[in-house]
Amino acid sequence: MNVLRIINNTLTEMTKTEYKVALFAVSNISDFAFETLESISEKIGTSTTSVLRFCRRIGFEGYKELQESVREDLKANSSLPDKFEKTANDDGRDGLTCRICNRALDCLRRTFDELSDEVMDKAVSALAGAVRIFTFGMKESYALAHYTYTRLITVRRNVSVLPVGYNGEVEYLLSLNENDVCLVFLFHRYTAEAVRILKRLKECGVQILLVSAAPYYEIAEYSDILLPCYVDIGGIKNSSVAPIALVDCMCNATAMKLGDDALEYMRMNESEYKKLEVLFE
Repeated sequence: MNVLRIINNTLTEMTKTEYKVALFAVSNISDFAFETLESISEKIGTSTTSVLRFCRRIGFEGYKELQESVREDLKANSSLPDKFEKTANDDGRDGLTCRICNRALDCLRRTFDELSDEVMDKAVSALAGAVRIFTFGMKESYALAHYTYTRLITVRRNVSVLPVGYNGEVEYLLSLNENDVCLVFLFHRYTAEAVRILKRLKECGVQILLVSAAPYYEIAEYSDILLPCYVDIGGIKNSSVAPIALVDCMCNATAMKLGDDALEYMRMNESEYKKLEVLFE
């Protein structure tokens, strides 16, 4: 079942209030996969009763049934061939370039608009206070994990990319404990291996900072701090613009949190670079 198609086919039958809910749904359909009825109503600026009427208008008994259908749609429409066909049916090259850029900027804006100061402060405190930091990601997310490592290692000690997964280096898992923090990047469609490792990290007592995009209802329970990002730009692949910007912000904020310790560490790094003639003057 394609919920968006049903909505579009029912627009002419809707009341003014139902149409308002429909316009929000068309642009933010993934929100319905994990937001509560109350949260959705607040975002739209209408009552829960109006949202329920909208659900019945498009053929669902209630909000829960609509939510389950949206989740199934998101899973079904996330394959590369599906994304390719959708992208190919959109505008030509010039239109595509403009649309992709605008949607990437929109992902960036929405990510930071919805990221609370409280969540950000908790994440930064965890990164500054951990004995060790590990970053983890598989497939494309490995690039984000490695990028995060290169940022954090410049402002504090004991940062590593967690080398588990396809390489089979499970020994690292034996040493992890509650004093460690693992910054995990995991986006749909999840690999079974990545989810298994996420669960194992939770069992080890590691504090998990999870950077993910909706729908994340299947994995959110394994995180201690959830950092939602918007990554869907309507193209063949998702955009890393928002996650990278989030990492940059956390790195800078962590340095500020560490204060003189970070400054001294960076001075030592600069001194070592000069000794080894790493940087070209």
